[in-house]
Amino acid sequence: MDDEFSRSLIVSSAGTASWHVGKVIDPRAAQALAERGYDPSDHIAQHATDQILSSANLVVALDRKHQQILAGRIGHDRRSDLVMLRPYAGIGGQVDIADPYYGDQTDFDQCVAIIERSVDGLLASLRDQST
Repeated sequence: MDDEFSRSLIVSSAGTASWHVGKVIDPRAAQALAERGYDPSDHIAQHATDQILSSANLVVALDRKHQQILAGRIGHDRRSDLVMLRPYAGIGGQVDIADPYYGDQTDFDQCVAIIERSVDGLLASLRDQST
């Protein structure tokens, strides 16, 4: 969804662990993103620090393990600011978006497609809440 509402959002990505901080994007992820029209060339991994989490209006988790980690870090008063992404895809059943790191290029391609569909649903939900 490329409209005025979605262009007005500030979005950042951060991991729940610091293993890859400062590193460039995985080549398989870069390829999957580039094939769908995204430019991943400037992406550098960062850790979800307390500063990043406290400044975020919404924290989005891709799987339940990350959701648990983030819930413990943002505190009880902000639990409503933490959501899972995949349910916004409108596909019943699965909740987690599996990390494709140990998979092949097809796994990365499928992951990007699921994230795209989920983000479209999340943006639609946010847009509805803002009107």
